[in-house]
Amino acid sequence: MSNEAILVKSDDWEGLFINGKLVEEGHTLNEGTSRIKYFSSLAKKYNFSLEDMKEAWVTEGYEEWLYDSGSFHENLSDINYELDE
Repeated sequence: MSNEAILVKSDDWEGLFINGKLVEEGHTLNEGTSRIKYFSSLAKKYNFSLEDMKEAWVTEGYEEWLYDSGSFHENLSDINYELDE
């Protein structure tokens, strides 16, 4: 059974949440490598399916908080976001 993965995005910041916990964050998560290869390695590391990974955007209000704090909250439940359709 695989874990639930949600990639939460802001204007210039991304955070990967696995089962509601922040595991990776930064400016465009790929560390200078191919984005596909990078996310494939994350899928193996954290045991999630790339096909089932959801994407979301933070709300404007949370984005302002993110700019001020410089980091996502550790728990997805503390973040105001909307899932992509």
